[in-house]
Amino acid sequence: MVEMIQRDDRNEVTIITVPARLDAVLSESLNQLFGDLMAEGRCKVVVDCRHLEFLNSIVIGILVSFHQKATKKGGNLKFANVPLPVEDVFRLTKLDQVFKWYPSVDDAVADF
Repeated sequence: MVEMIQRDDRNEVTIITVPARLDAVLSESLNQLFGDLMAEGRCKVVVDCRHLEFLNSIVIGILVSFHQKATKKGGNLKFANVPLPVEDVFRLTKLDQVFKWYPSVDDAVADF
């Protein structure tokens, strides 16, 4: 089980693997990571959600903000291995109209 946010760069795409809980404790780390990615010009990102069980509204705001910045620079924020409870959060918040998710990281990377 992943306990911290992990980063893996694959050519021009960055894969971020997140732990079971994305809450206030890790929100600053996630925000800093997205800031670093933008500073490096890396705006094609896949979030691997295979371990994710919970995310709070602060994290949702960080994801939306990065998505907006990335798309302005020709990139995108995509999700892979999204569990049903997280899909439900995306649907309830209407983010299913903003974000795309894929059955695997490879599928999400291939769509770039």
